[in-house]
Amino acid sequence: MRAYSALDDASTLTHHSGARIWGYGLPAWMQEDWRIHVARERDASKPRRRNVVGHRMTFKPGEVVIHDGVRVTSPARTWLDLAGLLNVDELIAAGDCKRQL
Repeated sequence: MRAYSALDDASTLTHHSGARIWGYGLPAWMQEDWRIHVARERDASKPRRRNVVGHRMTFKPGEVVIHDGVRVTSPARTWLDLAGLLNVDELIAAGDCKRQL
């Protein structure tokens, strides 16, 4: 994932990819999806590469951090992004797993 986030200074790992970096417990259906989720700000073009799910997003200050040299959404922003993909039980389980780490 590091290689994809290093494509340029504007690319940020999000969604599934951010969750993996932060160690969130993901449901089986999401663990099977190894595509890399990369976002750029809304005024930039969507990342387009093989095995990449490109997003255009707006980030507030503090929602993007550098973790081990990789630009990734903060743990809180990552959890919020997961809220749009997971059902309530899956989202709670992901959050509980993160709390225990």
